[in-house]
Amino acid sequence: SAVKFVYKNGYILGTSPTTYEPATKLSRGMIVTILWRIEGKQRVEGESIFPDVKEDQYFYEAVKWAYENKIISGYDNGTFAPNKSVTREELVVILRNYTKKYRGIDTDSIKGDLTQFNDYTKISSYAVSAMEWAIGTEVITGFADDNTIRCYSTATRDVAASIIYKY
Repeated sequence: SAVKFVYKNGYILGTSPTTYEPATKLSRGMIVTILWRIEGKQRVEGESIFPDVKEDQYFYEAVKWAYENKIISGYDNGTFAPNKSVTREELVVILRNYTKKYRGIDTDSIKGDLTQFNDYTKISSYAVSAMEWAIGTEVITGFADDNTIRCYSTATRDVAASIIYKY
């Protein structure tokens, strides 16, 4: 249902006319492109500030839009690393930034209980409030087989589809 929803709405496209590749790792460029598509592919003026984001890349306009709207930031070395895979916690941080900073929705008042998960101590400090929000809104849920949230796991296209569908 999630994959059908995101595909039908044009948020996550196929990797070819006949393939979707749900297990493919989600990159930073992919997640900002998904959010950009949700918002109708809004354009922003100027050029990308990131030297590793070139005009001929599919995520170029999305990265400019996401940076302009404070949804994402770059690394200390000035790059964006658009092809770098994102973890589940990084995905949640970006989605929370989108919700709070772009859409103007209060995310601070929603706090799920992270201590219910066996791996809650592995959440990076910068991601704790975003993970609390995601658990509190049930945008993400834990894994029943080991009662973890696997915040450190690399997110895949099917995970992104599921999270966007729940969102």
